[in-house]
Amino acid sequence: MIGILSNNFDENFVKNAPSLDAGGRCVLFTSSIVPPNVVPSFCVLQTLRAYNFDGTLISTDIPTTEIAIKIKPPKRKIFYVSSMEWMSLPPVDYTLINRVYQNENVDLLAKDERIFKTLSTLFKEPVGIMNEWNLSEVESI
Repeated sequence: MIGILSNNFDENFVKNAPSLDAGGRCVLFTSSIVPPNVVPSFCVLQTLRAYNFDGTLISTDIPTTEIAIKIKPPKRKIFYVSSMEWMSLPPVDYTLINRVYQNENVDLLAKDERIFKTLSTLFKEPVGIMNEWNLSEVESI
């Protein structure tokens, strides 16, 4: 089973995540409220429920990766890096960024080749590239 930690659950997330099926192999953990006009094809639970999740856990940004680092049960933790978010934030303590991107218990997964190269140069080499959400790709790495 794959769990995704994301604070950005909205209509765009659902549109960009067509492979997140209702076949029971994916659950989304979020602190967002599901908009009434969005009907996801996968299970959506509050972030708090991730603390009991023992499958592969994918975080989607620095704050959700900080949460993932603290959760003990997951058999694997992956940070899906879809942007260089720290560049658009107010000044961030390098210790925080380093703790997240170089954490030995979290694998990095890049969205594209540019991000892959940047992460490899600044932090550590990602385990792969996943351009769009594809659970089969995650299961194979």
